[in-house]
Amino acid sequence: MKYTDPLGKTHELSFYNSVYLFDNSLAVLAYDSDDSPYAHVTVCLGKPIKPLHTFVDVNNCKRLVDALYEEGAFFYTYRYERSGYVEYPEVVWDEEWLKANTKELEQ
Repeated sequence: MKYTDPLGKTHELSFYNSVYLFDNSLAVLAYDSDDSPYAHVTVCLGKPIKPLHTFVDVNNCKRLVDALYEEGAFFYTYRYERSGYVEYPEVVWDEEWLKANTKELEQ
């Protein structure tokens, strides 16, 4: 996915899926074209959550989250969880998008 960051630099991002060890919830991570980590799209809040549901990181990568939403990667449930000063929105990932656009991250 081509993505232009807030500073105007264009990145070619690849996405990986994994699970958070704390609660076994879905983790989605973005890597730059040189295979360096770019962003954790999701956050682990330690709350019970259904399969394909996650909380997205609107604190550190809101523009990337917005770009993924516009691409149809997920939809919002309009449920939020607070951690510190941030309210993280819950989303449901499109299973077909995940299959087509993410690779499983080896742990």
